[in-house]
Amino acid sequence: MNSSEWCMRRRGSVLLVFLVCLSGVMGFRDLKSSAKQKIFRPNVCESDQHGMEAKIVCYCTTPGNKTADCWVNVHDLFEYDQTWSGFAINSDIRHLILTMAPNGQLNYLPLRALQYLHNLRSFSMSSASIPVIKAHSFSFLSQLDTISLINNQIVTLENYAFADLSRLRTLNMSFNQITFLDRNVFHKCRNLEVLYLSANNISSILDGAFNNLEKLDILRLDYNFISIITPETFRGLDNLSTLGLIANYITALEDNTFDNVRNLIYLDLRQNGIQSISPRTFTGLTKLQYLNLEQNELKMLDSFIVQGLPNLMYFNLAKNQLTTFLLDEQSSLYSRFQKETTLFYLNDNNLVCDCRLNWVFSLFGSTKSPIFREALNSLQCELIQRDRTDFVYLIRMNLDELPCEYFHSTTEALVVEYRPHHHTLHRPYYPNSAATPLLSAVIFIFVTLTLILY
Repeated sequence: MNSSEWCMRRRGSVLLVFLVCLSGVMGFRDLKSSAKQKIFRPNVCESDQHGMEAKIVCYCTTPGNKTADCWVNVHDLFEYDQTWSGFAINSDIRHLILTMAPNGQLNYLPLRALQYLHNLRSFSMSSASIPVIKAHSFSFLSQLDTISLINNQIVTLENYAFADLSRLRTLNMSFNQITFLDRNVFHKCRNLEVLYLSANNISSILDGAFNNLEKLDILRLDYNFISIITPETFRGLDNLSTLGLIANYITALEDNTFDNVRNLIYLDLRQNGIQSISPRTFTGLTKLQYLNLEQNELKMLDSFIVQGLPNLMYFNLAKNQLTTFLLDEQSSLYSRFQKETTLFYLNDNNLVCDCRLNWVFSLFGSTKSPIFREALNSLQCELIQRDRTDFVYLIRMNLDELPCEYFHSTTEALVVEYRPHHHTLHRPYYPNSAATPLLSAVIFIFVTLTLILY
């Protein structure tokens, strides 16, 4: 091999080594680029630049107290879709609002997104389709203050569904399809203050379901299917001030039903089917100011049932089936009705015009509340006459026009049974028994015949 051939081979070898090295360098760059591409995550807070083509569109506020208002645009956004990783670089989000757009739907909680938001303070999700809230669904979000799950078709709350949320203060699950409340759903939510469960299908509440919610202030159970409540239903709610039970199926209130919620200020029982209230139902509710029994099926009720409520300022018995309402003018309740701040409604009942309603006239003249006076002025009753029955405005009658012969024995029996001291000492609304003169006549005839025969 001559020198020229040797030089050519050497140059070829050098060129081959160079090409191999260049190929290695380029391959490394491609590999590095590929690796970068694999760990790339989208930024959901920039998804609005894609418009409605993005699976999720989020509108985020500036850093600090960052809020992400997001809309789901598709039906096929799977639980492990890479889109959820777009929350990873937004771990500073404090408030997340997730709503379904007209074409969007979810049937699960987006835990894939929530796992990145350890500083989340509030989470709101609406109009999805989530049949079950599983145990410990939110337990890893220790900073949560507020959860709102309105209108998500939730049917079941598993035990410990909201467990270990020590900072949670407000929980709203209204407008779902929840049927049952178990004991440990709210386990260790000791700082919970507001709980909304209105407009569900709740028919059963296990005794102690609210146990240990000692800071709960507001509980709304309106528009459900609850038919029975007992003292154990509200066990543990020592500081509850507001209880809403509007439009359920409660037919009776037994003694001491509210014994475990003695700090109640507001109690709303409108639009149930309540037919009877035991005399000690409201015993111990010394702080109660608002009691609404409108639109029930009460046929008899005496004022002594609320006599032990010294702070009662609003009492509504409208739209029941009451034939009368007994109110002693010497009672403390009568005195409270005279104040400017007290309201009492008795309209739209089946009141009978008789002397048991004498108190209406005196209270109409003495109350300082113009609203209450107007309510009394519009009060109607049924005037029973020999040949006909008329509905008249009570306050427009004269006192001497109110008859005293039309009474229902059941009403008097109620008073006799539950007011043993009052009915013997003071009965201003009941006439002397019709049996008294007949008995006297019989005795007189018996004594006369005895003397004649003797």
